[in-house]
Amino acid sequence: MYHHKSGSQKRKQKREREQEDERMKNKKPLLQFFKKSSDRDAGEDCVDAGKVSSGIVEQDNFCNTGAIDSTSSNSVSCNKTSSPTTCAEVEESASCRISNVTEVTLIEEGMSCSLSSIGASESFESLGSLEGVNWKDPAFWPDTLRSKARECIVLAGLMSEEELLKTVQYLPKDCDGQAFSEFHLYSKSSNGREKILRDWLRWSDGKKALYCTPCLAFSSDSSSKTGSVLCKKEGFDPTKSKWHKLYKKLPEQEHSAQHRKNYWSWRCLQKSMGGHGVDNDMQRTLAREAEKFTVLLERLLDVTLFLASRNLAFRGSSQRIGDIHNGNFLGILELVSHYDAELREHLDKVKRSQEKGKKLPAHYLSWGTQNEFINLCGQHVLNAILSERQEAIYFSLICDASPDISHTEQNVIVLRYVHRDSRSGNWCIQERFLEFFDFFQKTGDEIAGMITSRMRDHNIDLKDCRGQGYDNGANMSGRIKGVKSRIQERYPEAMFCPCAAHSLNLVGVHAASSCPEVKTFFGSVNRLYILFSNSPERWHTLTEEIAGSLHGLSDTRWSSRVEAVRPVAKKLPSILRALEKVISSRRLTNDAHSEAVGLYNYFSFFRAILLATFWLKVLQCFDERNKILQSRSVSMEIGAANIRALAEEIKSLREKWPALLSEARLVADGMEIPAELMNAQQLRRKKSQGPGELQDPENVFKVNVFLVTLDTIVSDLDQRFKSMEEVCCLFAPILKLRKIAEDDLETSTKLLISKYPQDLTDSLLDELKHLRKVYSETFEGFLGPLELLNSIYDLQLEGIFGEVCVALRIFITLPLSVAEGERAFSKLSLIKNYLRSTMNEQRLNSLAMLSIEHELANKLDFKELIKDFARSKVRRL
Repeated sequence: MYHHKSGSQKRKQKREREQEDERMKNKKPLLQFFKKSSDRDAGEDCVDAGKVSSGIVEQDNFCNTGAIDSTSSNSVSCNKTSSPTTCAEVEESASCRISNVTEVTLIEEGMSCSLSSIGASESFESLGSLEGVNWKDPAFWPDTLRSKARECIVLAGLMSEEELLKTVQYLPKDCDGQAFSEFHLYSKSSNGREKILRDWLRWSDGKKALYCTPCLAFSSDSSSKTGSVLCKKEGFDPTKSKWHKLYKKLPEQEHSAQHRKNYWSWRCLQKSMGGHGVDNDMQRTLAREAEKFTVLLERLLDVTLFLASRNLAFRGSSQRIGDIHNGNFLGILELVSHYDAELREHLDKVKRSQEKGKKLPAHYLSWGTQNEFINLCGQHVLNAILSERQEAIYFSLICDASPDISHTEQNVIVLRYVHRDSRSGNWCIQERFLEFFDFFQKTGDEIAGMITSRMRDHNIDLKDCRGQGYDNGANMSGRIKGVKSRIQERYPEAMFCPCAAHSLNLVGVHAASSCPEVKTFFGSVNRLYILFSNSPERWHTLTEEIAGSLHGLSDTRWSSRVEAVRPVAKKLPSILRALEKVISSRRLTNDAHSEAVGLYNYFSFFRAILLATFWLKVLQCFDERNKILQSRSVSMEIGAANIRALAEEIKSLREKWPALLSEARLVADGMEIPAELMNAQQLRRKKSQGPGELQDPENVFKVNVFLVTLDTIVSDLDQRFKSMEEVCCLFAPILKLRKIAEDDLETSTKLLISKYPQDLTDSLLDELKHLRKVYSETFEGFLGPLELLNSIYDLQLEGIFGEVCVALRIFITLPLSVAEGERAFSKLSLIKNYLRSTMNEQRLNSLAMLSIEHELANKLDFKELIKDFARSKVRRL
């Protein structure tokens, strides 16, 4: 808004101009150091760069040809004989500014003039003195920017969060006397929980105005009347406007197409220059040096972490120093004391006290203190996990249950989220153990209520839950009364993802039970293992023959049956020789002898050889995919791609029946077994009935066993992993951005936004179109969701692709399997074994936390924990 000047102000300004004109009359004209316009037009230098008259300080590379253009608005058209008044006006129009630029000082009869920034950018580029300019202040930028000047501005970098916060402290108040709010430094995502730094803002101390740095540097119409005032030369002046107006201007600015283009140009130029000029954000101080605490507590901490990470017992039957039965905790301290004088002195003091029967206060070695220290360490790691989860915002819930050694139903909760490491700056997938809790109820309502209660106890809001991972049990995955349905009633964004590894096991179980002959084969394999494992003598005979061992069938991990079938398929002749030795030894009971003879007869039959050859190939395919599905770093689209590849691989086996049959016949010929698919009784029946009465046995086996099994597997894969494909289709705008059609992109993006209305807005479509346009020039090859997320942050483009990053993080957060819960149960069986079956829940959770999350525990700083522990005890060593 233009403020009209009063008559008194106008008269005052007129007097100041007259005084300035009078002062300039007494000075030598500035333009006496420039040549005439005719000489300038001829292309000669305006100032001699080599030698200057005695009144001028020598200055190399001051001005070259074309430094002052006769056609520019800042050109000077006077000579040495021009009148003082005229030269003063020309000098004023030349904008001779005082700045941090390398100065050319003119001294003539007591007169000094600092000449910096002359008009056009060509002057700067020709001067070769760009490094002396304060490029962090737009007040000193030339009116017209060219490539070299823009490179210098980009090298100066954008303002870091720390710099912006410091700048806020001394920003002036606006015309209404209101101060600048830190709220303006950040933009918020659509869900209101993501804060994005407006690093493109910059305050000019020279002009006392606020600017958008990329737009001012790369916009071609910064002097026009269109566009935001933040992009113009005058900037946002708080003395003429109000800070309150930024609430509207800043969002309009950052969402404008011109700002996106200029910000993109900034980052592209920065990348082409090798990433120079990046602010020192990543070089902030990571930690402060803490106080040094007691030597004893540091040793206790190290021993606690050592024992907990290796699932070892702490206490023994004695608590006396020097006793062989005092347990691992005291035993390790005694060992370390041999090389540590301070610890040795303390243990000797405790030992003397114990020998005299005196009570030594605060020795920190009792079982009660051990428990307190274990709980504090476990809580410290848990707090770190909760802090990571809070920074990540979005998370998925993984839950499973299993009884422990004391027949207590232990439920485990695992959180999956995508966290950005503060040191490397990379996003990584984390699946963190939260806790075990005793809960024996089995209905979906009861389990859902308990999960909600436990989340509330840890101050975790289920509104941020974007995925649920359970097994395929009806109480967990039921559509009406299952846990996933009960949670989705209140939190519809919590998408259910059935465990892919468990689903793959169920596919195999169904395939094995679909044909009686296949069930007989697997039963015989398991009986073979039981026969040899029940006797050390038989097992010794087996290992001598096959130079290895057999494996039993797993009830829970069906794909691990490959370990049971592999030795049968590859070492069947040696197994038959071991059976012959066992039968001929005459040391078997009647039942064992009958079992051994039956197994020998079965595995000497060609059908068993053919089934072993066939199932070895099928199980190898299952095992390879199952290992990938159980990896914590694998996201949903990789799992779906592997399931599709597995289905195609199983289909391709249909065409390999002749090769499979030939391979089995080669094995049978080597064992001198007739390659017949009918036993002796069936052959006698066929001969008695004549030719043509029975069907071809090879064709019967192919149709009733081979094809039925393969068709069952393919059908189950399509049915059980349908939900996984639906999730990938929902996120198709992210996963298939480069391949999807324009119309499909808009339709699928709207569907994705409707699924997560609290997290995504309509601007996601514009960001995806922009990303697809620049994808091939910006990123190398095809990137997965996690790689794309990291690449966007590496290039510092999260400011213009904010919602794309949110969608990527939500998708990566979705769980593929509950394998992390199974791994937690493996640790549970080591921690709470038959020797420690009476362990209470708090100690179990703390030890499990230190064991399962030992990598995180080793990274944490426990000095503050030691301080808290000493303060809680209120003792002195």
